[in-house]
Amino acid sequence: MNKWIKPKPLALVSVLVMLFVLIGGALVTKTGSGLGCGRSWPLCEGQLIPKNITFELLIEFSHRMVTGVAIIFVGLLSYVAWRHYQHIKETKFLVVMTIVFFILQSLLGAGAVLFEQTSLIKALHFGISLVSFATVFLLALIIFDVDGKFHTDQLKIPKRYVLNFMAFYLYFNRCLFWSSSKA
Repeated sequence: MNKWIKPKPLALVSVLVMLFVLIGGALVTKTGSGLGCGRSWPLCEGQLIPKNITFELLIEFSHRMVTGVAIIFVGLLSYVAWRHYQHIKETKFLVVMTIVFFILQSLLGAGAVLFEQTSLIKALHFGISLVSFATVFLLALIIFDVDGKFHTDQLKIPKRYVLNFMAFYLYFNRCLFWSSSKA
């Protein structure tokens, strides 16, 4: 293990930065600041650091900056997890999913700036962002050895509870989509 890169602080910072990316993206969407930097990407209004700062530009530019920091931390976290935690069977899968969903999330974010977006694409972008956050969070749990500390290998969930949950989930989704299609 590299003495300069400590896995637990790296995992914690990565999760926090990804949380800030999510919150920043939601703030960009909610305030309508998606074009705060114009249709220019990765630059902001064609400049590395913009001169005419508006409220929308500040929100969009800060979201881009936090995302840039997240690329560094998530990349380091993926490297450390792949290199030092590959003996845990879920690690490789989560590292690949982290990288794939982070790239998808970034491409959809760039696409939101460069092209007109429908509500469906915006929802897809937010959903992929949540999956990206979840994979980083799960990698952090592996690094913190949460399942070993809570003896999750001894956890047994009876089949009837699993079946009840699945039935509730399917019923809830059916009601949700059926009612939204009638409106």
